[in-house]
Formats: sequence, C-alpha cells, structure tokens
Amino acid sequence: MQYNILQIQIDDSKLREMGEDAISLQLNIEIEGRVYEEDISFTGLWDYANEKGLPEGKYFDSVRNNIVGFGPKHSKMFDTFREENFDLEPVLRSYIDECFANDGMEWLMDNRLAKIDDADLESWKDITQQFEALEESARSMSYYNLRQSELEDNLLKFVHQEVLRLFPEIFNSSPALIRKFEEVLYGYEMMGFVEKIIGLAIEANDEEE
Repeated sequence: MQYNILQIQIDDSKLREMGEDAISLQLNIEIEGRVYEEDISFTGLWDYANEKGLPEGKYFDSVRNNIVGFGPKHSKMFDTFREENFDLEPVLRSYIDECFANDGMEWLMDNRLAKIDDADLESWKDITQQFEALEESARSMSYYNLRQSELEDNLLKFVHQEVLRLFPEIFNSSPALIRKFEEVLYGYEMMGFVEKIIGLAIEANDEEE
C-alpha cells in the first residue's frame, strides 16, 4: 500500500484534561489523493516495537528508565526525543504497514466513522448531557492526578538523594543489589503512601463543601 504521512501531531489532551501523562499521535495519511485521519496511542506503538524486536523499543525503554516517577511519563519522554532528534517516522511506518497487512483499509478512522441518523439524535442528546455532567468530575480528577504525579516524583527524588547521601555503599554495590533498591523505591508501599495522602486531600475538600 502506497501512502504518505502528511502530518504527525502530538495529542496530550489526557494530560491537560485528566492529569494522565499518556500521549497519542494524530496522523494525516494520504492515499491516492484522499487524506485519512488516524490516532495511534504511543503505548500501542511502544508495545508493537518491543513485540517485533525493533531497536526503537529498546530506545523507548531506555528513555523511560532514565525518567524518575510512576506512570507513563510520555510528555517527558517526548522532551527527550526532541533533545536527541529522534525520528518517529520509521517505526510509525512499520506499524502502519503491519496494520495494512492485517486489516487493509479497515483500520483507518475515516472508514470507521458512523453516520448518525435522525432517529439517533435523541439518544445522542442524552449522551451529550451525561458527558457535560461528567466534566466537573473530570476537572477534579485532573487536579488530583496532576498533584499525585508531582508528589510521587518529588518523593522519589528526595528518597533517592537521601539514600545516596546516607548509604552510598548501596550505589557502589552489584547491579543486582541496585535493582533491589529500585524495586523498593518504586514499590507498592510508596504508591500506597501517595494514594493515602491524595485520599486525605479529597476528604478535606469534601468537608469544606
């Protein structure tokens, strides 16, 4: 299948709206003079690269491993990509070629868009109203997600620095022992502590209301 990738845009709406640092890629793909739009999650692209044993998969792993904090941290990864002039297009083309090989034109968003008939407009209005009712909840979720991420990152940095200051022998030990330290640092105990703090903040705000 012959195609041109006309544009690649980064969609960070999940970070802006929900506080979740997960990026998707919005592509404009031209085929025989017609332009199709398609969203590809970076997580899906990353998984694909690792499943196929592509060098990009190892590169993504390496970049993420050098970023402190829980969660995807896609925005910070893309900051590194820009700094290192990493070109996403080859792995994107490999992914798109695989999609065409497996599903032909069916996977393209343009061919998946459903037409809304007049009979469906009433139910569509109901869905819209429900969505609007959820917007306030989403804004609240974004507030707490962003602060949870910031608290996690700051705690990890602080604990890492203090352990390095007080127990430098850990970092001069074997790679296996250093991995054990990282497992403790990024373990469920730390995540559980942060989640409890966020829970207390939510309770405090509920009391004020």
